[in-house]
Amino acid sequence: MALHRRDTRSEQTEMKFKQNLISLSETKPINKITVAELCKKSEVNRGTFYNHFSDIDDVIDRIENDIFLQVKENLDNIKLFSFDEKFFRDIIQIIKSNLRVLRAIAKDNIVQNNLLRKVYEYARKKYIKDLTEYSTNVSEKEAEDLFTYTFGGSIGLFVSGLKEPFSLDDAAKKADYHNGIIVRQFLKDKKI
Repeated sequence: MALHRRDTRSEQTEMKFKQNLISLSETKPINKITVAELCKKSEVNRGTFYNHFSDIDDVIDRIENDIFLQVKENLDNIKLFSFDEKFFRDIIQIIKSNLRVLRAIAKDNIVQNNLLRKVYEYARKKYIKDLTEYSTNVSEKEAEDLFTYTFGGSIGLFVSGLKEPFSLDDAAKKADYHNGIIVRQFLKDKKI
């Protein structure tokens, strides 16, 4: 029982550091925040910080990993090559629920690119695996090309959804519709 309480306290302390780093990043670039500033904001001493993290970059990495795990869980529950409306709605919900965090880490392009690269690579590998397992008629290169095309188009629709009068939900519907046409035609051409 004492171990569970310690784990919970430890998790709470780590969460406090993560939340306060995000809070500090609203007024200062995240790469300019020091351990001393974070400890002061968190009302915790530096020794406690170093019991949990090696440096500020470690905190950022764990924040990124938390978001990545949410996306990964979503990706693991579907056949990714479908890129359906539910997939996009779930991704939108993850973005909305982490908007403050994403805005904070987006100020530092290196961090943002690491998270996006990690999500992109995981999605790409899963897409290729799912599609080539679905049909042995599809080569890895063809699956990768289809991923690049549908993923890029979907991102384009979401960017348009942010600029145009239609909503992100509309973008999810459009991505589902267009990707469905593309994937169905591809599979039809492959005689699957």
